[in-house]
Amino acid sequence: MKFNLFICLFFTLNISLCFSQESKFYDENSKEIESLEFYKKCNRLAYKCLRQSTDTLDIYKVTLKYDFGKIEPEEYEQVYKLLTKGTTKSNQIIIVKYIDNLYSYEAQKKLYDSHVRLPDSVQDLLKNRYQTSQFKVTETSHNKTIKKRIKKSKKCKKKFEKKHPVNINYMYNLDQNLAEKYKDIDLIQNKGTLKLKFLTNVSQFNLLILKPNGEYLLSGGHLSDKSIKELITNDDWSIYKNDLQTTIDKYIINGFGIFEKHNVYYHKDHCF
Repeated sequence: MKFNLFICLFFTLNISLCFSQESKFYDENSKEIESLEFYKKCNRLAYKCLRQSTDTLDIYKVTLKYDFGKIEPEEYEQVYKLLTKGTTKSNQIIIVKYIDNLYSYEAQKKLYDSHVRLPDSVQDLLKNRYQTSQFKVTETSHNKTIKKRIKKSKKCKKKFEKKHPVNINYMYNLDQNLAEKYKDIDLIQNKGTLKLKFLTNVSQFNLLILKPNGEYLLSGGHLSDKSIKELITNDDWSIYKNDLQTTIDKYIINGFGIFEKHNVYYHKDHCF
């Protein structure tokens, strides 16, 4: 009887702790809003909703999924030198796509085991922090995945650079052990000017398209290869800026122009 009472109290305590977490919601202008308004905005195509958590507070923030901007041509040269290891005087459009972290097998296995396991408590279970899986990470499957990613990156790079004046770079956070093992990997790390100016938060933006005149587009959503080709073959981006503003103001669910939503894109093989 006492044991059953203890179990009951244990479950009650964990459940109450789970739901005692304070939450705050902010819009794209960092203004605090109600949760209902927050979730309505999350359904809009031009926005992305992110969460940051501490032990006592969950912060939910509406952010832009796409953003146009401009830097000085001199800053473009700095980025180009960084990517080409010193080459100057370029008129190429720079494309940087952040994919994911690449870990060594040992690091990946440790990360996998920390997420895919049985929950330690009811609180973990209710928060859905952990999940079980029949899939097992082996060194063979891990190396196969890395080679597949790298092969696709090189294929896309060749596909676009052969036909267009672009310099394409795929960005990973490389594990040091992996960098030593695969010295021929043609990938860049997220650091320096790129991280400070453009890809500070890769949860928000993971694609940069930067023109020699300093104009750029940051994307954290889906852009088809067709949309990318439009952007890199047209000097005047005013029409695309209008597409984005129309998506924000009018076609809030399905988007407009190059930002129009096409569900089929998510199921097709694409580079960006």
